[in-house]
Amino acid sequence: MRILIVNNFAFVTGGADLHCLQLAEGLRARGHEVELLATADPMNRDHHGAFVPAIVTNTSRGQLGAVAALNVALQALWNPSAARATRSVIERFRPDVAHLHKLYVQLSVSPVVTAARHRVPLLQTVHDYEFTAASSTDATGGWIDRVEPKASYRLLNTLLYVLKRTVHRPRVSEWISVSRSTAAIYEANGINTTVLPNFTLSPFAPRRLPAFTERTGLLYVGRLSEEKGILDVLELARQMPRLPIRLAGGGPLQGLVTETAQRHSNLEYLGNLEPKGVAAELLRARIAIMPSLWREPGPLAALEAMAHGVPIIAYANGGLAEYVADAGAGIVIDPSAVRLARAAGELYENEERWLELAQRGPEAVKTTHSFERYLDKLEEIYARLAQVTSATTNDPREGGRR
Repeated sequence: MRILIVNNFAFVTGGADLHCLQLAEGLRARGHEVELLATADPMNRDHHGAFVPAIVTNTSRGQLGAVAALNVALQALWNPSAARATRSVIERFRPDVAHLHKLYVQLSVSPVVTAARHRVPLLQTVHDYEFTAASSTDATGGWIDRVEPKASYRLLNTLLYVLKRTVHRPRVSEWISVSRSTAAIYEANGINTTVLPNFTLSPFAPRRLPAFTERTGLLYVGRLSEEKGILDVLELARQMPRLPIRLAGGGPLQGLVTETAQRHSNLEYLGNLEPKGVAAELLRARIAIMPSLWREPGPLAALEAMAHGVPIIAYANGGLAEYVADAGAGIVIDPSAVRLARAAGELYENEERWLELAQRGPEAVKTTHSFERYLDKLEEIYARLAQVTSATTNDPREGGRR
């Protein structure tokens, strides 16, 4: 089959980007033709497809003047370069399916409208709640973004949500969610999704995983922000001075993390780490802590920890808790810094319990979260969409194939 993957980036800025890049490689290995529609960047890891200029970056975002900011907002609503690129790649590549992932703010809704006009079936994988709320982390379905710190971007996100509901959503043929938790939120908002649990390839996970006595400390890897529960991690360091805690990542609370690490000798800030560095820390850690306060749909960080045999302590929220509980690869607790400290302290010294949880993680990665299993089910969806579209476009009443 010919598959067009549409995503903001062709390099890794987050889990959705890594998902798309690995998906493209896996599908090609199975004999499919895959091209990408994304933004152009020197760091791009895949160069097959069409690439358009990025309208804004994290660096330029805070330096935009009034005119530049208005231009970004207009292109976030409709990116003419992305529309032209979509039309060009469809006419040249003639994809059987367009698989959509993250399109905003870079690509806008224009690839969706353009592909639909060319009768290309659209499959949307949801990586957050952007199609049920104005804020992508809001599982409550709010029409107004109250999360983004900058007022102009809150307004833009609110406008984009209206566009997603009225233009993007009706044109999607089928939806994929990465957890039952996420599927339930979307179903409550009128969108039925097929649940395909996320996968991880874990290229740095060795055959032999370190034993209990070879590991030390608690590890947090992720964005340093309130919704990720980072304040509870800092409180854990204060409550449990005997437990060594290491943090890796970047974000708005990086200054607070650095300052706290200077005051507590058991807390070490590692900065931002490359994937190989994260793997090394996972092999060194005894426990991974993931006290996320928002309903994370299906975090790859949890699967990476499982693959490296690290038991997880997670809050009972969303797909994160679902992955950990289904695998039996950790402990799920109600959100509370006190409960987090208690669970960490008890598991840290309990070798028998630790071993039980540590063994279940790699097994779940090989079964429930297997890449091959994911591709098997995805191919079934692709084939179904292509067959329905083929039947429609071959109908004489429809004027023949596109």
